[in-house]
Amino acid sequence: MQVVMLTFPSLVHQTVVNLSGVDKETNCSTKQEKEIYLAELLGVNSTREGNSVHCTSTVNGVLGSSGIPTWHVTTDIPLSTWVCLSKENKLSYFKELQLHAESAVNYVDAAPQTHTALLSTCLSLLSSMGVKTVSEWDAIPVEKQNEMFPETMLLFLRNCIHIHMRMEADWSQFLIQVEHCKQEPNFPNLTHHESFVYEGVPTVILGKDRLNHVKNMASAITKLKDNPNAHKELRPIYCVVAAPRQGKSLLLDVVCSRIRDSTGMLAIAITYNSSTPFADGDSSPLTCAPRFWARVIHAITLILGWQLGWNEFLNNSFISFLTMEKVLQFTEKFLPQYTLGSIIIAADEFSHVIKALRMNSSLQENDRKKILSSITNAMQSTPSSVLIVSGFEVADPELLATASGRPVQYFHLHPSTKEHRSEYDPLKHRLVEIFKPFPFALYEWTKFSPGLMGLWLEIGQSSPGATKEIATI
Repeated sequence: MQVVMLTFPSLVHQTVVNLSGVDKETNCSTKQEKEIYLAELLGVNSTREGNSVHCTSTVNGVLGSSGIPTWHVTTDIPLSTWVCLSKENKLSYFKELQLHAESAVNYVDAAPQTHTALLSTCLSLLSSMGVKTVSEWDAIPVEKQNEMFPETMLLFLRNCIHIHMRMEADWSQFLIQVEHCKQEPNFPNLTHHESFVYEGVPTVILGKDRLNHVKNMASAITKLKDNPNAHKELRPIYCVVAAPRQGKSLLLDVVCSRIRDSTGMLAIAITYNSSTPFADGDSSPLTCAPRFWARVIHAITLILGWQLGWNEFLNNSFISFLTMEKVLQFTEKFLPQYTLGSIIIAADEFSHVIKALRMNSSLQENDRKKILSSITNAMQSTPSSVLIVSGFEVADPELLATASGRPVQYFHLHPSTKEHRSEYDPLKHRLVEIFKPFPFALYEWTKFSPGLMGLWLEIGQSSPGATKEIATI
């Protein structure tokens, strides 16, 4: 008997389960308060009235893409019939293939169309029985379940429920660990901050144009606090576009900090670089959105003082079912001092995800839109929540805008030139203070200073060797 193992991108998108509470004295998670709907658990976009997906593909239709002419069945059958057959019955369709029969069966079973047919047929049978939730399924005697369901499908359904329950248990255990490890919140920075006091004022070197971007972005987001249900045109996706070393990460840090300090709204910066680098799974149709929310959860654990490594965190079984709902439950439990029910997420270097999706030739345009809209729609459905992204090219967020149907507001960071020199006077004083004995280290510090890279290159081209002298800055 072959059991099909599937991983679903969003197992319980609308499931309302109280997993945010943990009994500190018994170390037990609180009980589930609402039903788990089987359609949602199986990852199918259907309503609670039992609508199911439809699959009209046939076995020969699937085998046609194998490129092996001998792989076909004499009497073609729908996949909805195929998924109800036992392994022995499936093999009987390929008797003439002899030793290759099992390979042909496995090829059909592994096809995406077969998975869709399995889901559709399973939900249709459940609907005919009037079963919509896990508790209703559990109330049916095992003997009756065995009678009404084909064995392969029965094992598939039980396997899905088991996987889901295991992930719920792992999530509850994770909450207990966070509760045990948490400290007073301390928001780490995405990048190096050279903060100092200049003329009595705390200063972070950004430059006037970047400080204006911070002011405008923070001001627009702040207004949402008084208008949480603003139309999507008033809640654009903010995109910071610039070449490397122009201060994108630092600008996102400062924006998030200013929003938290001035409004009490929760603003969290995540990254697809540095400690949580971009990987293939970040642009996979099944894992793109869950790993986005995983970065938010991971960032919060760091804020709470638990130095959990990214790779270690990804080993948790619940990663594949993380959603915006889980994130909000998590923030409400561990960061209740901030405005509840909304979140501002600044995703640094999100352009890596968009670029990978654009370059994936196996994806249709609608596939790319669906993957990205699973993130943007969740943000849009939550009052006052805002998404900020950064990247190298204007084309990167345009796909994001198309997928979400929301406008994009761009903030371009341009290299500084000699005309901006006065904006960096505080930096000159700081450089003299720190690097006078070590002028060779000037470049190492400069590359962490947003905007200074352009000025550095300009001076170096016009006066070779001058860049070794602090006075030329």
